[in-house]
Amino acid sequence: MADKRYYWIKLKTDFFSLDEIDFLLSQKNGCEYVVLYQMLCLNTANNRGKLMTMVGEMIVPFNIEKIVRDTKYFDFDTVAVALELFKKLGLVYESKNDILEIANYEEMVGSEAANANAQRQKRYRERKKKLADNVTEDVTNSNANNVTEKSLEITKSQESRVKSLDIRDKSLDIDKTDLKKDKTIKRYNDKTACANFITKRLFDDSLIKEDEFDEFDKMICDYIDDYDAVDVLVKSKYILHKIIDKNINNRRAYFYKAMSTNLKENYNIEKQADELDVDLDELNETLKQFE
Repeated sequence: MADKRYYWIKLKTDFFSLDEIDFLLSQKNGCEYVVLYQMLCLNTANNRGKLMTMVGEMIVPFNIEKIVRDTKYFDFDTVAVALELFKKLGLVYESKNDILEIANYEEMVGSEAANANAQRQKRYRERKKKLADNVTEDVTNSNANNVTEKSLEITKSQESRVKSLDIRDKSLDIDKTDLKKDKTIKRYNDKTACANFITKRLFDDSLIKEDEFDEFDKMICDYIDDYDAVDVLVKSKYILHKIIDKNINNRRAYFYKAMSTNLKENYNIEKQADELDVDLDELNETLKQFE
């Protein structure tokens, strides 16, 4: 029993630039003529390009009616005109017994045995599976690396946050008795603790966020080098209250500029404290612990 074969047609990349095809496309039904030509090439690929069929020992050439039935999408007139054009352009020719044949059949058609096709398909499936496995492995490794890196980032962030909170709590727990010693050395003997106290008041009033705490704490500490802590606290609250509902991209830069202006110009602190409902006498008494 003869081995089954698979056939295909090969079109060159310049197929649509060929003079014959270009001429067909320029005709009224040119696109239909080109598709019909390709269908005839396909339908005769396993028949050596001959438009015929064998009925017993009899050779039956394809006629127009047969081609219309086989191709399904073209009417009689279209097929009739197309065949005449194909002959004139040398795309098909008539051999003996009035059989039409596709010109240059050998250059257009390829084939292979069924077992060779099966082996090729098997190799293709194996390559595809291997590629898929490699992609899956790469994605898995990438995800694992991402999870590990993200876990390390979270751990570092949590450690930093804990350290920040520890430092803040320790600053607030400083022995008040020690702060009261040597008052004459400087107005605020421990300006770090004083600044931390002010920053925590702002934080407790929801005027600054947790991730802003350290930077605001540093700015407050710089201010109390040159200004009274009461002024710094009241003016800080006043400015932050003014911008709490505003969409400002860089709150810290805005705060720094506004504070510098407010402190230098010595705006009326009593008026600002009154707007904020802050008792200045009580605040002065509280801040004495840092003198």
